[in-house]
Amino acid sequence: MASHLPSCRNATPVEHSGAKVWDTKTWEVVASPRLGHWNRVWSCVFSPDGKRLTVVGQDDTGGDNTSTEIAHWSVVDWKMLSANTSRTLVAGGVAYSRDGALFAESEETIVRVRSAASSELRWTLRGHREAVTALVFHPDGQRLVSGGATEVKVWDLVTGQELLQVTGKQSDRTSLAFTRDGTTLVRGGGGEIRLYRAAPAAEARTLPVRAACLAFRPDGT
Repeated sequence: MASHLPSCRNATPVEHSGAKVWDTKTWEVVASPRLGHWNRVWSCVFSPDGKRLTVVGQDDTGGDNTSTEIAHWSVVDWKMLSANTSRTLVAGGVAYSRDGALFAESEETIVRVRSAASSELRWTLRGHREAVTALVFHPDGQRLVSGGATEVKVWDLVTGQELLQVTGKQSDRTSLAFTRDGTTLVRGGGGEIRLYRAAPAAEARTLPVRAACLAFRPDGT
């Protein structure tokens, strides 16, 4: 799995011993950011401006001391900017808004939305009954979608209120994606892909396909 750095030549694959950043022209490792005693990295994502790398890693070598961290690194000098450590943090729920202004993270059933620049907490979103493993911002940056094993919730980031909820088949791993124009939300999990119209909110189509991750081409096709 790789995440590409906008306007630059770097990509980040995920491996158990930590994240590595590669120059995609030479395929040489240019950085190996890690925190503590990570022995597993669940996901990584670059901020839209390409200046920050966010990695979700876990140290499960210590028995009862297992912890998970969300850490942010500067791409300029690879110094760590900030990190959040939790004993209960569920890996995988991280996302940036398209304009890079906001960052969302999940901790079990709770979703937090922060300023990407200062890490200031903007919203704490509660209401899920299941651990949240997937997050995606609507392209307009004013809505956030969070997903768990069966639940998918849409949140208004102006008011901090839940707008609606839809349910799907039970899944160990949920994936979410919006079309570039924001008119369609796609949810993968439970051996199917479901497409929902954003306005009005309605299920448009179901495809019998297993999907661990979802992505649209930049041109929306």
